[in-house]
Parts: sequence; C-alpha cells; structure tokens
Amino acid sequence: MSEPEASGRRAVSDPQEAIERALAASRSDDCVVIAEETSAANLRWAGNTLTTNGVSRSRQLTVIAIDRRGDGAASGIVSQVDTS
Repeated sequence: MSEPEASGRRAVSDPQEAIERALAASRSDDCVVIAEETSAANLRWAGNTLTTNGVSRSRQLTVIAIDRRGDGAASGIVSQVDTS
C-alpha cells in the first residue's frame, strides 16, 4: 500500500509494489526490475550497558530496459537508492 508524500507523489511501501509500478511504466520491448532492501541495527555498549542504538534501512531499485532494433538491441540501466 502507498502513502502520500509531501511532494504529492505516492511513497511505495514495499519492494513488490515498486517492481510492479516500474514494470507498468516501462515502454521498452523488454524490462527487468531488481529490488534490494536491507536493514541494520547498530548497538553501542560501554561498561556492560547499552549507550546508543539506531536502525538504518536502505532500498535500491534497478531498472534495465531493452529495445529491439533491427538486428540488434539498445539497453539502458538506471538505479536509485533510498535510505532512512
């Protein structure tokens, strides 16, 4: 499910939705979409006590578009990383 952003665009809440939207927007003959999502928890200990913690998340979406042209093909690749 998407949530509204301040810019008026809808934020994509999961990788599957991002993939589906990218494939639907493609005008190329062939299109490959790769989504990667990672998260990490950082904990800092001092004197056997937790002093600092934090969580980071990252999502990378890569789109590979291929257009068939005569006996060959043209391709383009774009990748975007969002972190929080």
